[in-house]
Amino acid sequence: AECEALRSHLAAVEAAALAEVEDRKIAKQQLAWSSTSDWFTHTAGTHRRHGTRAVRHAKLLVSVRSLTRDALRDGLVSPEQAGIICDAIEELPTNPAVRELAEKTLIDEAGRLHAGDLAKAARHLVHVADPEAAERKAEQELKRQDRAAHLNRFLAIVEDGAGGVRLRGRGPLEDAATLKAALLPLT
Repeated sequence: AECEALRSHLAAVEAAALAEVEDRKIAKQQLAWSSTSDWFTHTAGTHRRHGTRAVRHAKLLVSVRSLTRDALRDGLVSPEQAGIICDAIEELPTNPAVRELAEKTLIDEAGRLHAGDLAKAARHLVHVADPEAAERKAEQELKRQDRAAHLNRFLAIVEDGAGGVRLRGRGPLEDAATLKAALLPLT
């Protein structure tokens, strides 16, 4: 338990140092790295995704997630739990009162839940606090898929060498319905 509390305390110190490196742009300007995330990924010998998350969480912990930083420093939450809390709060509406209450709630829950269960609780909290978020995400995903389908559409009509043609193409479902409606009466 003491080792885990020390690990949490060290993670809080590391977050403060990492946020300072990012704010002062030390990795870019003095160390010639393309970003603080790349520098930290190399220095820590970790995966790029972890380095990017560490920098993002560090910036949050030293600015708007001070309650989580304090709990991390005091060994009340693990570094993994602090990351879950940071990510969950960022998904909530921007109302400061809602975010602060959610942060306090998740910190309290972290005392009795391991990181996996805390992540489930955080997802539930986000859903309860902002039930329309899932709908907005689904709309954004649909728009992204529509853009991708539109950009990748094509139609190729190639002679097959036997007196006919071969049709090949890709496009959104609406375009396919239009083509079918136009071609079916001709067949």
